[in-house]
Amino acid sequence: MQNDKAISILNSLIETCKDGERGFKTAAEGLTSSDLKAKFLQYSRQRAQMSAELQAEVRTLGGDPERSDLAGRIQVVAPAQRLEDGRRSRALRIQAAFVGAAAGYLALWSVYQLFKLVTGKEGMGYGDFKLLAALGAWLGWQLLPVVILLSAVVGSVVGIALIAFGGRSRQAAIPFGPYLAGAGFIALLWGDRVVQLYHAWFFR
Repeated sequence: MQNDKAISILNSLIETCKDGERGFKTAAEGLTSSDLKAKFLQYSRQRAQMSAELQAEVRTLGGDPERSDLAGRIQVVAPAQRLEDGRRSRALRIQAAFVGAAAGYLALWSVYQLFKLVTGKEGMGYGDFKLLAALGAWLGWQLLPVVILLSAVVGSVVGIALIAFGGRSRQAAIPFGPYLAGAGFIALLWGDRVVQLYHAWFFR
C-alpha cells in the first residue's frame, strides 16, 4: 500500500519531467537565438535525465513507469515564444531609432552643405543636426517631415514678423533649435493627427 502511494507520486513527477523535456525541446526548435536554444536543449536533457532516474526508482518499487502525453509542451512553448518575440521587438525598436537618428542628422546636414555650396555661408549650426537626430530616434523617421515642415513654417512666420515689426535685420541669424524643439513636441503629441489632416486636405 505504501509502495502504491510512492509509485503514484513518482509517476506524477515522471509525467511532469516528460512534459518539460518535450516542451523545452519543441520550444528550442522555434527559437532563432543560438544561446537561448542551447539553454532550452540543456533544460530538456536535464528533465530527460530526471525522468529516467524516477522511472528506475518506480521499477525498483515494483511499479510501471508512467508514459506522459504532450500537454505540458504548451506551458513551455508559449512563454518561450513570448520571450523570443520580446527580443525581436526590442531589436526592431533599436533599429528604427538608429534609422530615425541617421535620417534626422543627414536631412539637415544635406541642407547645410547645399546652402554653403550655393551661398558660401553657414546656414545653421551642428547642434540643429544633433537635435533633429535625437527627434528622429525618439519619434521615428516617419514623423521627421512633420517636424521639419512645422519648424520651417513657424520659424519663417516668426522671422518675417521680427523683420517687419521688430526692426530686425534680414542678415541677422535666427536660431532654428527652438522651433525644432517645439515642432518635435507637437509631433510627439499630435504627429499622427497632423499627417491625417495633411492627407485629408491635399489628397481628397
